[in-house]
Amino acid sequence: MRAFAVQSFGEAALVQDLPVPADVGAVLVRVTFAGVNPLDSNLLGRLTAASPYPFVVGIDFAGVAERVPAGDHGLQAGDRVFGMARAHGSYAEYTAAAPGAALEPVARIPDGVTDEQAAALPIPATTALRTIDLLEVTAGQQVVVMGAAGGVGGYAVQRARCRGAHVIAAARGDAGEARRGGGVRQPGHGRDRCAARRSPRRRRCRPGPGQRPGRDPPRRRGHPARRTPGPGHLHGRRRRVRAAADHRA
Repeated sequence: MRAFAVQSFGEAALVQDLPVPADVGAVLVRVTFAGVNPLDSNLLGRLTAASPYPFVVGIDFAGVAERVPAGDHGLQAGDRVFGMARAHGSYAEYTAAAPGAALEPVARIPDGVTDEQAAALPIPATTALRTIDLLEVTAGQQVVVMGAAGGVGGYAVQRARCRGAHVIAAARGDAGEARRGGGVRQPGHGRDRCAARRSPRRRRCRPGPGQRPGRDPPRRRGHPARRTPGPGHLHGRRRRVRAAADHRA
């Protein structure tokens, strides 16, 4: 099978030919989609000489069960399944996950959910669910979700709304992105929030004679802003000096 993997310690991850997983106690899955998460690259950075190789990148997957071990786990060959493959990775044509393992959950994909959607669910959705559980979100509470248009944030919005919370979603870009998760009553704009916290902007002006383009110096409390004299100001000053000289004469 083709897989994106690290063959040995110190080498870069490359697309290469590897044997199909032969673990008879695991569900063999023909991968149709693999989820991409920040954790995938983080695990690459944690590899050591003692890590098992070849190391196939990726965890989240969706596909079709090709081989199912004996046992009462509710799965059979031909089922569309999704889950996590921590031992065998998911950036490959085939992967394997042990049914019933706490760190490698695998389940049937519900009708109406595509393989592409299912592959994007495992790590982001479980992270959001554990966060909502940790915060003990209940009905009537106000919950602010930062990055509500992202993977984890989008699931967090939905889980909080399912518990009856009032969700304030902050997201960059169009407010429709924050509402897309469903049930958002008060969208916020992360970009606008940051702009509100900035210090007052210094006013830009045209440079006067001998002044380089730039910004006016900041105005200090109790002191007027310094201005660069223009040609008109210098002309008026010459007239006042000439009038004072005539008066003394």
